[in-house]
Amino acid sequence: MSRAYLSDTVIDGTGKPVTGATITLLRASDYASEPPSDPGPGFANYIAQTVSGAGGMFAFDFIPSDDYHVMVQYAGLTVFKY
Repeated sequence: MSRAYLSDTVIDGTGKPVTGATITLLRASDYASEPPSDPGPGFANYIAQTVSGAGGMFAFDFIPSDDYHVMVQYAGLTVFKY
């Protein structure tokens, strides 16, 4: 099985980096469209999870190669990106 690496930076609406946001990967093929809300950590939902560090940076290493929805949660807000 091949493995992948994904990294990025969490920024707020003003372009400032966000430290301490929770980032979760959800396999895109598990959903007909972008999830409308956090599906919870049940079976096959959360593939990997981390918290943004200094400068809003985060990374996932050795994840299964696939398409993902990236769920970012911070200060009571949940945002999805494909």
